[in-house]
Amino acid sequence: MQDVNVEPGSVLLVRLGNARYWNDEERYLAGPGMDAGAAYWAAERGVVAVGADNAAWDAPGLRDPDLGCTLPGHLILLARHGIYIIENLVLDELAAARAYHFEFVCTPLKLVGATGSPVRPVAVVSGSIQDG
Repeated sequence: MQDVNVEPGSVLLVRLGNARYWNDEERYLAGPGMDAGAAYWAAERGVVAVGADNAAWDAPGLRDPDLGCTLPGHLILLARHGIYIIENLVLDELAAARAYHFEFVCTPLKLVGATGSPVRPVAVVSGSIQDG
């Protein structure tokens, strides 16, 4: 709908509308997410990272019958393709501004031996900076 092409090397960010429930822990954690098909789709396009305004990218509690696990996106993206997952993004302002193309900067902490890190995501939109 936004006329966006997902090219190799892109960062794919998906706004689910879940950020509005941030202050309602139970509802936020039970929010929407992607199934394995979305992870395969992103991996086929050669993205370097995906992110969403939910707690885990994957749909909570959804067990993938083919992979036999919950959180299939983590298996497909991280373990099989080395694609980063960025969680708990605030994407409402970007969506409201219809900013569908922008430079994305993501700065993790320098942790030795870690498998994850808090990050500071920044969208550079037409010469302005929007914190995510």
